[in-house]
Amino acid sequence: MNKNNRISIIFGVIFLIGMIILMNSINLGKNETISIMSAHGGVMDTNKYLIYLEQSIRKYQLIGLIVSILGMFGILKNIKAE
Repeated sequence: MNKNNRISIIFGVIFLIGMIILMNSINLGKNETISIMSAHGGVMDTNKYLIYLEQSIRKYQLIGLIVSILGMFGILKNIKAE
C-alpha cells in the first residue's frame, strides 16, 4: 500500500465520520439538549427548550458538514495528485 492510498483511506474515514455526525445530528442535538435541561434542574420553558434543541441540531449539522467537506476535498486533492 503506497502513501497515496493511505492518505485516501484516512480522508475517506474523515469523510465518513462527518457523514455519520451529519446523519445523527438530530439525536446528538436531542441528547445535548437533555443534558442542558438536566443541568437546569429538569425544568425549562418550552420555547427555551426548542431554541436549545434547534441550535444544538444546527451545530452538529455544521460540524458534520465541515468534516465531510474536508474529507472529500482531501480525497479529491489526493486523486488529482496521483
